[in-house]
Amino acid sequence: MPLPPASGTGRYFAKAAKSIRLVRHGCTNRPFFHISVTHRKRTTTQPVIEQLGSFDPMPNAFNEKLVALNLERLKYWLGKGAHVTPPVGELLAINESEETNLAMALNPRSGRLAYEIKLFQTRPPWGVVCNFEKDDQCDMFLVTMRGPKGTPYEDGSFKLTITIPEKYPFEPPLVKFVTPVVEFVWIYSKCHPKVPGLQQ
Repeated sequence: MPLPPASGTGRYFAKAAKSIRLVRHGCTNRPFFHISVTHRKRTTTQPVIEQLGSFDPMPNAFNEKLVALNLERLKYWLGKGAHVTPPVGELLAINESEETNLAMALNPRSGRLAYEIKLFQTRPPWGVVCNFEKDDQCDMFLVTMRGPKGTPYEDGSFKLTITIPEKYPFEPPLVKFVTPVVEFVWIYSKCHPKVPGLQQ
């Protein structure tokens, strides 16, 4: 008997409850997960309805855990009332206890952004102050960073802007330094006056 495709059979019961969950693949020491739509009461032997993406929990060479997701199909199944399991909810920064769960799920950008703003407010990093650049826009930030202690930048205060793109978190934020580069050179020259070429 041939095995069903890992990407799903596309067959399902119309009135049956459905879940978006992680389905484990790979081996014991190298797990890999598919983000799939399944029947809510699916057994491990039943094929999935559709694969929406994948998640690799093992960090790569850049210490990144990679997530791939088909947003259009995710929106479709959420619109059909599919339940998001907690592990998938964590990947999408969806809090199931909130009334706005569905709206956040339909727009992963808003959900992830709300999660990271809350995380920054509860555990702010040292020497970093972050504010909205404009009160009516929550996707543009003005950041002030103090130079780390014990480095050539210790006495410095540096400003930068962060702009969140429409496809975030699947595209990186745009970071732009407001503080002129000359200031970096001046601070480095002040701490290391013997470095040739920096005195000028």
